[in-house]
Amino acid sequence: MSPRIIALCTTLALASTLPACAHKQWDQALAGERSILIEPGEGLGNLHLGSRQGRVRRRLGEPSGIDAFADGELYWTYRELGLSVQFVDDRVHSLFCYSGVHGGYETRDYDPFPGATAEGITVHDLKRPVLEAYGRPDKREGDPHAPIPAEWLTYDQGLGFCFVAATDRMVYLYVQEQ
Repeated sequence: MSPRIIALCTTLALASTLPACAHKQWDQALAGERSILIEPGEGLGNLHLGSRQGRVRRRLGEPSGIDAFADGELYWTYRELGLSVQFVDDRVHSLFCYSGVHGGYETRDYDPFPGATAEGITVHDLKRPVLEAYGRPDKREGDPHAPIPAEWLTYDQGLGFCFVAATDRMVYLYVQEQ
């Protein structure tokens, strides 16, 4: 069995115990599912891109923080879930899944997000396994002037990653509308 398949099986086995031991908000978000699958361009678990704010609130409860920007973007933060939800025009545009590592412009403390992509990628992976799983990114950016210099990899299928430039440790992964 390949290391990637072993990692995915391990992640799914651990995730299958989530409803019994995880935060009650994940219980609501999973709504009977046994794992949190991160699906590029779609969503994660039972939380889908395009959902309205009311649906997110019913699934996850009240956010621990809300950030509003002049351009109309709104971010709901769920630090204890390792998640941030970006709304544009009252609908989920992006979902950010955090590792708990500080990097780029992200210096908030988050619990690690407990999920994986179908390829077995989690927020604990380094850049190399991501590149092995998804290949060359459609867009690659770096910012040496960020508070913690970082590199962003974006894939056209609605998936992206942020890594600490010096260590290649993942700060977050995100799914977004295509």
